[in-house]
Amino acid sequence: MIFTQASVPRRQKIELLIRGIQERICAHVESAEKELGGKELKFREDVWLRDNPGEGGGITRVIQNGSVFEKAGVNVSAVSGTLPPRAVAAMKADHADILAVLAKRPANAQIPFFACGVSVVIHAHNPFVPTVHCNYRYCSLFLATCSDSH
Repeated sequence: MIFTQASVPRRQKIELLIRGIQERICAHVESAEKELGGKELKFREDVWLRDNPGEGGGITRVIQNGSVFEKAGVNVSAVSGTLPPRAVAAMKADHADILAVLAKRPANAQIPFFACGVSVVIHAHNPFVPTVHCNYRYCSLFLATCSDSH
């Protein structure tokens, strides 16, 4: 299994995990629509890329007008780029270690990052069925690889 192979980069493992979550959720929604509502509906898919080459993109999937589900969206993104230190410092998690590293860098140093996630919103037709809304996110900052010359 790829997730236990040390030679596979963490980024690749996370992307596969996130895309697998999207696949499973979409398959279950389509299955529920067919089994409970009698409609064979498939998600429409839109693949998108960021403007800068090599900075990733995502897959947007939407299904609507079913018998069970009014509308459902299951979207993934896997993007990378650079953040200015001020953006990193503004993050809400505990950043004592990160801020100490940033303090040693020039004010204009760029911090490489990778972020990947899945976002799910599902609306059923039945008003007694709650709306589902959830997000799973992963974010990495590459402080050891940033150069003071950036």
